[in-house]
Order: sequence, then structure tokens, then C-alpha cells
Amino acid sequence: MIPALETCADPGDENCDGKDCLLWAHTFGDVTEQGVSDVAVDQSGNTYVAGSFRGTLTFGSNNPLLEEDFRNIYLAKLDARGIPVWSKRFGAPFVTVSGLSIDSMGNVVMTGAFSQAISFDEQTLTTSESAYSAAFITKLSPDGDVHWSVAYENGEQDTRITRPAIGEQDEVYVFGEGSCEDLCGLPAERLWLRKYDAGGAVTWSKNFPYSESIRERYAGRVVIDGENQVIITGAFGGSYGDPSINFGGSDMVTSGDSDAFVVKFSDQGEFVRQGQFAGDGDQRGTDLVVDDERNIIIAGENAGVVFFNGQPSTSAGLTDIFIVKLTPEGHVIWRKSYGSSAAETSALLSVGTYGSIVFAVQISEPVNFGAGPIGGSGGTDLAFVKLAPDGSHVWSKAVGDSADQKVRAVASVAGGETVIAAEMAGGFSLGGYSGHAVGGSDIFVMRIGQ
Repeated sequence: MIPALETCADPGDENCDGKDCLLWAHTFGDVTEQGVSDVAVDQSGNTYVAGSFRGTLTFGSNNPLLEEDFRNIYLAKLDARGIPVWSKRFGAPFVTVSGLSIDSMGNVVMTGAFSQAISFDEQTLTTSESAYSAAFITKLSPDGDVHWSVAYENGEQDTRITRPAIGEQDEVYVFGEGSCEDLCGLPAERLWLRKYDAGGAVTWSKNFPYSESIRERYAGRVVIDGENQVIITGAFGGSYGDPSINFGGSDMVTSGDSDAFVVKFSDQGEFVRQGQFAGDGDQRGTDLVVDDERNIIIAGENAGVVFFNGQPSTSAGLTDIFIVKLTPEGHVIWRKSYGSSAAETSALLSVGTYGSIVFAVQISEPVNFGAGPIGGSGGTDLAFVKLAPDGSHVWSKAVGDSADQKVRAVASVAGGETVIAAEMAGGFSLGGYSGHAVGGSDIFVMRIGQ
């Protein structure tokens, strides 16, 4: 048999490596808890992994990373075969990683949040005495050397930041939220959007006004399309009156439950257009990608009834996930909903060759993604699914056991492969390969075929 590109659509071992679908997989961790927040893949197929850890964390033959204070963060680079190249620890108590992106030069941009102070090599970021926390953005070379680091506070508020988006001139766009309800009586979550140039200087910043009845604001994702326009998704909601938010056009108003939104801006921060996915119960936009034709694909959660172009989609249980594809102008092309009597959450997306879509999701009971129910081994399982550009099912897989597996990130690879990162508390088996967590929860990263 002549080796060929590995696919997940049939049980054959196309590349003759003894495994089906899976190209490589690794777990990293010790008997304590290790977490993963995001992955990113560069043009050479190298995979960058970031998250937080306790105890001792070792990537291959690199020096062990040792926890200092309480729960540090790490950044590691794996080559195209999944072999660790280097790893770094950044120490500070109560620090988290939110996301990773790669710019045109192969530099790594990492975002997260911290309290008090954090150092990236020789650069130290601090918060003011009144701030609960601040967001950080740091850019590193492909070898892990720090180029620059900046911090952003949103007043006397906790601050959360999403994965950064990279513009055509390597500008960095970040989307986030902060809370101040207990201290200053402001609504629980405020949304903000900010642009930095390639050197880390602020270009513009926007805060979005809201009504007093708003009680939830959720920053899901920011991406840049092929015309360097900025697109965000997330959720907003309230508990009384007519909760509203304004992104620059007309007010978006919800009846009280949370609604999902998608908003587009120019690269200068000027409002272009907006859309809202509303209905009974809570809806939330959790992830967002754009394809080569600038179509917008959104993943979200629905705990009730959500309407797309006037057509209802009703959750089968506690929370279902939805995938909706829009034209660049925001018109619905197609939409899909997947669920069971339990909760399906954390839907994450990547867009691959010729507009194909791979998404991953946490499931607690068997779910039919198009080829019959999969998953439901106990606890939460990791399901990953490929859709054709028209939304039709290509293949679907699930891994897990009686423990919890939590999906954290999905990234596409040039050529149509996909990297998925998760936190594993138990074991998994896929295509002739088996793995198991050492203890607590471990970092799990795998690369799968087309």
C-alpha cells in the first residue's frame, strides 16, 4: 500500500503509521493539575500550546517547569511531529492564559489576565492598587524570546480577555470583559475592544454602552476577515426591563434572557453591521471563524429556543450547541443544532481546506452529529466533527471514559489537518492509540487527519 494523506472519514490507515485518523497525540502532566487554554499552529506546522499548571510540568527533554507561588502559566512549542521543542514558565499568583495567535512572521501573541504583577523575561507588568486584575498581551519570537508585553485595566474591575486576532499588518486585536458589580454598582460585565499595532502601541479602544438593566455580557471571540474587518461574537442579557447594548448602530435589545450577537467593524473601529440570535432561554456565541470567501461561521450554545431568519431551533435538553454560517453581509446560509437530554457545551471551531469546518464540543450523553449517536462513556467526553462547506456531515468521533474530558482549543493546519487540545482526567482511545492521565487533569494535544 502506498502511504497517502490520513483521513478520519473511514477506518483505513491511509498514511501507514498504524493509526487511523490520529497523526499524533501527547499527554503532559504529573499527579497534580495541569490545564490547557489554547493552541495555535504556524505555517510550518509547529504547534504552540499554552495554559496553567500546578506541580511540575515537563515537555519532552526540556527542563521541567516548576510551579512557584500558586498556579503558573506555560507556553510550549511542538514541532510538526508533536515533539516538544521548547517550553517556558511565567510565574505569578492568580494568572491565567486566554489565547494564542501567530502573526505573519511566525511570532506568537499570547493573552491572559493577572493580579498584582507578572514578568515576561525582563519585562514586568503591574496593576494599580484599585484594580482587581488586568489583561496582558505579550508577543514572543518563534524561539520564545519576548518582544513586548502590555497590560490593560478596565477600571476597578476583574478583566477577562479572549484569544487575540491578527490583522494584515500584524496588528493585534483583543476583545474582553470586566466586572464591577459588587464594588461600584455597575452591571456585572462590560465589553471592550482594543487594537494594538505590531509593536504593542494602542491604536484605538472602544467600550460599548449598555442599559442599567444589563446583568450579563460575555466576550466570545474576535477574528479578522479577508478585508481586515473586525468581527466579534458573544452574549448579553438582563433580568428586568429592556436590557440593551450599543455597538455603534441601533440598540440591541433582549427580552431578559441572554442573546448571542455578531458585530462587524472596520479596521479603524467604525461600526459596519450587527446581528442578533434571540429566543426563549439563554443563547451565547462561543466561537467564530471566517473562511476564504469571508463567510462567517459561529458556534454557540442554546438553552431554549433560538431563531435564525425566523426559523426556530429548540434545544433537546439542558444546553445544545449550534453552528450557523453567514454571508459576509450577515445573511444565514445554513444552521445546525446538536444535542441530547443533557448539556453540550464549549463548542470550538476551525475552518480548513476549501471551507470545511471542524468543531469540538463537550458531551455528557450520546449525540448524533450526522452518522448516529457517539460518546456518552460517562463524565464528559470530547467529540470532534467535520462538516462540508454546505454544512453536511463528513465524519464525527468521540473519545473519553468515565472521567471528565474537557475540550479547550481547536486549530486548523495548512493542508486540512486539525490540532485539538483538551484537559484529560481519564483515558482515551482513538485509531489504535491509547493514552491516560497521570493524575488530576493532564494536558492532551492531538493532531488528526482530514
